[in-house]
Amino acid sequence: MGLDIQVVPNDRPKTLSLIIDGEVVRLLHLSIFGKFTRFPPCESIEKWNEFFESIEYQYVKKYLLRLLSHQNYHSNRLRELLSEKFVTQKNIDRVLSEFQERGFTNDQAWIDAFIRPRIKREPIKTILMKLRMRGIADDEIREAGERWKEECNEAESVSRLLKKRFAHKNLDDYKIRQGVIAALIRKGYSYHTIKTALDHETEE
Repeated sequence: MGLDIQVVPNDRPKTLSLIIDGEVVRLLHLSIFGKFTRFPPCESIEKWNEFFESIEYQYVKKYLLRLLSHQNYHSNRLRELLSEKFVTQKNIDRVLSEFQERGFTNDQAWIDAFIRPRIKREPIKTILMKLRMRGIADDEIREAGERWKEECNEAESVSRLLKKRFAHKNLDDYKIRQGVIAALIRKGYSYHTIKTALDHETEE
């Protein structure tokens, strides 16, 4: 006699319960398996576990391909998403490793895409801090800082901001100057860098 396998709705949103012989053995997420998932009978729990690992692997690949067709993700975020959707650790590691090998994900490219639009308006240390807050590993952040060091001269960045956002202001006026300094400090630039750029602008 084979195992009695059922998939039924769960009280948690977008979640199904996988029941084997009357016992809930795991949760399934609708975004991975869909609403009408059914599994065939199986002779033993060992064969079932082997079958489930194989079918989950296929479902997870399809799910990630859908995600990545809309936007790029760092592998850390994909790992979080899959964990939140009850995917087994073995298949998380397997699929992400495969996707990286095949070029479907590229963590360095994702980090560079994160930095590129921000580098002209924020200090590199602020951008790197934001990457750290997103869970990016320290060694990846360190490498990113090295890659972008030639692009992120903070004095030049402040100068660009002065020309773009504060060009209409009289920077010789003390109160206006102090207001500009305060605004740039709030963005994360150091006082010394701001003062150097301001002095250069007013000299010109």
